[in-house]
This record gives sequence, C-alpha cells and structure tokens, in this order.
Amino acid sequence: MMQGTLVNAAAILVGGMIGAVSKKALKDSTSHTILQGIGLVVFLIGAQMAFEATNILVILITVVLGALIGETIRIHDHMHTLGRQLEKRFSGHSIATGFVTASILFCVGSMSILGPIQSGVEGIHTILYLKAVIDFVVALVLASTLGIGVVLSAVSVLLFQGSITLLAGLFEPLITPMMMSDINAVGGLLILTIAINMFVPDKIRTANFLPSVFLVIVYHLIR
Repeated sequence: MMQGTLVNAAAILVGGMIGAVSKKALKDSTSHTILQGIGLVVFLIGAQMAFEATNILVILITVVLGALIGETIRIHDHMHTLGRQLEKRFSGHSIATGFVTASILFCVGSMSILGPIQSGVEGIHTILYLKAVIDFVVALVLASTLGIGVVLSAVSVLLFQGSITLLAGLFEPLITPMMMSDINAVGGLLILTIAINMFVPDKIRTANFLPSVFLVIVYHLIR
C-alpha cells in the first residue's frame, strides 16, 4: 500500500543528495539563475492550479481562515525552528529554507493527494511513480541551490502522503471533482507564494497558509 509513497520519498532523498553534493560545482551566479528559472516554472504550475477554482468566495474564506489558524499556531515558526535544530545537528549547514520550501512544494498539489488515494484504494501507484520522477529532478536542482534541507523534505512527503494513503479507504468515496478543483486552487495559491519567495526570500510566511487546504476539504464535506 505504501510502495508509491516510499518510492517518491526515496526519489527526493537521492535527488536531493546529488544536488547537495554538486552544489559546490556551481557558481553563485549560476545557482541564482537556476533558482529563478525554477521559480518561473513553479509560478506557472501554481497559476494553472489556482485557475481551477470553482467558487472564488470559498477560496477567499478558506485562505483567510487558514492563514488565521496558521498564524495562531505558528506553523511557519515551528517549521523554521525544526529546521534550525536540524541545522545544528548537521554541522551548521543552512537547511531551514530548503526544508520548508521543498516540504510545501512536494506536499501541496493534486498529485500528492490523488496519488496516495490511488495507492490506498486501488493498490495502483502510477501517479506517485510519475510524481517521483518529477520530484527527483526538482529535488536535485533545488538542493543545488537551497542545500541539504531539501533532502529532509523526504520525511515530510513520507508522513503526509503516507497518512493520506492509510486513510484513503475512508475518504475516497467522499471526494468529488468540485472538491478536487478547489483543493487544487488553494494548493496553487500556496505554490505561487513559493515562487514569489524564490525571487524575494521570506516575504510570505507560506507554511501558515497550509490549514487552508484542509478547510476546503471540510467545507465540501459539510456543504
């Protein structure tokens, strides 16, 4: 059942390690340009997903309420604290930014939700295998610019997607096309904030918006 998620996490781990090792071979100007190029593609992906919204008012309310919840429980701060603790453990490598950015990028999106559902309900891992290939490439390039923190995001993927896989049997009958469209829309907005932060670092506390995705699910379950 967990095979697809395990392969996905392993792909991020391997890709991230290769990228982190090759970092020294890249000039600062080259790394900066590569990061901006990734930012442009991430922006495109986020925009495409965001336009799937079926009800702008629902998206607005869930994003605002999600931000309030995120700020109240300080998700962004806790993730950065975890990153700094891991930074000390790994001999001073700066990993907080890479860990947070990669965790959100790899965990938010239709594939990270539909893939685990497919694995948990049907025992088919096609979506997650495809995601693993994509994440391998992204992790390699991201780690070459953001460092070892990208590697540790494999744990986030394992926990997030693994949890969905285990619960997929319960939730799958309740998921509607409209729900998935709004989930993609909110996820797309979060990915857009990642792209913005790639050009202007730390301007948006992206992690604090994560509850928005779950609020969308709750809305569609009770409507």
